[in-house]
Amino acid sequence: ADSSELGGTSVVVPAATGLGVAPKAMPLKRKLFRCGLVTAILFVSLSIPNLGVLIDLIGAVSGSLLAIIIPSTIDLKCRRPAETPLVRNANKSFIVIGVVFGVWGTALAVDRAIAEFSGEQKRRC
Repeated sequence: ADSSELGGTSVVVPAATGLGVAPKAMPLKRKLFRCGLVTAILFVSLSIPNLGVLIDLIGAVSGSLLAIIIPSTIDLKCRRPAETPLVRNANKSFIVIGVVFGVWGTALAVDRAIAEFSGEQKRRC
């Protein structure tokens, strides 16, 4: 770690942060990969007429999984002997609630996608 004086106080800058070190030149292979990736994302975003429908679908599926189902499942599987019945039942309830709302959100997103791509103007809730 480097130390420097700053207004009478000592500041320690870890060497791993890379502060004060000139950036290395990016290799050509990495530049081409980044350009190709950005170009691919551009073509995908231009080919989908309404990106909101796709975002709704991805959010409905992954939102309930990442926020409710997976954490409760991990807690249920990893701490099983140390859990009280109340915690175990709460985790099981969270999993059921996550599945119910995940399926409901996915059904609404699919319904919206069908309405969007079939040209139907009526919006359902």
